[in-house]
Amino acid sequence: MNSCLYECQVMHARFSPRRHAFSYRIFLFAIDLDELAALDHRLSLFSSEGHALYSFRDADFLPTNQPAGAPLKARVQAVLQQHGVDLSGGRVVLITLPRVAGFLFNPVSFYFCFDRTGQPVAAIPEVTNTFREMKPFFLGPSTRDEAGRFHLRVPKHFYVSPFSDVDVAFDFLLPVPDNAMAIQIDDYIGEELFATSEAEQVAEEDDNEDDAQSEAGAGETLEDTVDEKGCAYKLVREQRADGRVVMRPVCKLTYK
Repeated sequence: MNSCLYECQVMHARFSPRRHAFSYRIFLFAIDLDELAALDHRLSLFSSEGHALYSFRDADFLPTNQPAGAPLKARVQAVLQQHGVDLSGGRVVLITLPRVAGFLFNPVSFYFCFDRTGQPVAAIPEVTNTFREMKPFFLGPSTRDEAGRFHLRVPKHFYVSPFSDVDVAFDFLLPVPDNAMAIQIDDYIGEELFATSEAEQVAEEDDNEDDAQSEAGAGETLEDTVDEKGCAYKLVREQRADGRVVMRPVCKLTYK
């Protein structure tokens, strides 16, 4: 079975007009869309199109011009086909948070698409705003960098929240998840990094101060951050090879 859970540390940081950051822990479902029926049968707390503590509903994701009732995987395949990518015989893994006790809170989901040989061919981040409007962004084979990550900066042209301008550009950095997961979305105004968000898998044990300092390698500086509720956590300011400066929580990757 390809489906799994990721326990993540999610961090949001804004750098202007006044610096502010916060982080929290959450777990995300990585669902192979071909395994929905098996998961429904196997997991007592999970339901596909039914009622359970965690419930997955096709209608919560990726509205397209496909005929009414078209399954989610078919809608994903249609998006890829529009961009010249054939997913016949392939699979789609959706990283998301399903409904919890019937309530839906899911600002962004990620579709990772693999061809029949298992090679990643596309990623689709699907952003949802406060009005339940959705916009997918397509990252195809040409957007993969030397490390195999899907990477694209694209104008947002979409209202997300009153704290984010419409003319901001999203910069998606999406490594293909496997034994570990780390996803990053930066917001740019022109060439200025305005805000960043990151979800990264956390270790089973908490990092102590020595571990944190050893995680901060060459070119990194460790900073203490206290959010408005008085909760302290660690952020690393990292200078990346392409010149971007990003903030990320210090944590270790572990197995699924």
